Amino acid sequence: MIDTHAHLTDPRFCDDVDSVVERAWDSGVVAIINPATNMEDLGRVVEVVNKYPKVYGLVGIYPGEANPSSWESDLAKIWDILEHDDKIVGVGEIGLDEAPLKENPDLEYAVFEVQLAHAATHDYPVVIHTRNTEKEMWEVMKRQSKLPRAHMHCFSGSIEWLEYVLSSGFYVGFDGNVTYKNAENLRTLAKNVPLDRLLLETDAPYLPPTGHRGERNEPGNVRITAEFLAEIRGENFDTLIDATTNNAKTLYGI
Repeated sequence: MIDTHAHLTDPRFCDDVDSVVERAWDSGVVAIINPATNMEDLGRVVEVVNKYPKVYGLVGIYPGEANPSSWESDLAKIWDILEHDDKIVGVGEIGLDEAPLKENPDLEYAVFEVQLAHAATHDYPVVIHTRNTEKEMWEVMKRQSKLPRAHMHCFSGSIEWLEYVLSSGFYVGFDGNVTYKNAENLRTLAKNVPLDRLLLETDAPYLPPTGHRGERNEPGNVRITAEFLAEIRGENFDTLIDATTNNAKTLYGI
């Protein structure tokens, strides 16, 4: 199993990252991908991924985290890290989020689209965050002359949005919230993703699966989500694990 989205650099992991990573390996996880969210997080991500052999990083500016006066020079630093550190395997976490988009749309669109275009030009995979911005994201995608290889993180939305995402060749990730009692829409979406486009993720320390709600989520819990997805999709667990692991390796080149 590969947890394609975990924030090991979150302050909630500051005292026991070694133990968290060890528990992940014990649960059957073979790799973890840790996206950065801002410039402060960037250094921690580089440090963590170069400490653990099977932890990889992504670098980018998250929605709402861009500094209006320095984001372009910040991105130059990010591109330099991406080019020269082999443990940094893509761009992210980037995207659009409802609250910051309403507050400063010009900045949010610019930062996202510059990162999207750079990834497409240089053939880097991206992980994309979207929250209540399906329509806006769709419009951005249609404006691009070329789209990068992409992982839609913590997927939600309509079947029509899923169809567009799949038609664009993107991969789709699901987290522990797919197990929640009120998440019938997520389960419908998860059943409609072809096995060769499916990714596993935890978004740790967020979104713990049912049975662990109220706790800090960890990469090792990706097994619970994988078991749940195999059950609702009617697939053999090992088949799902093999496919999602290969999907992650293909997308991120790990």
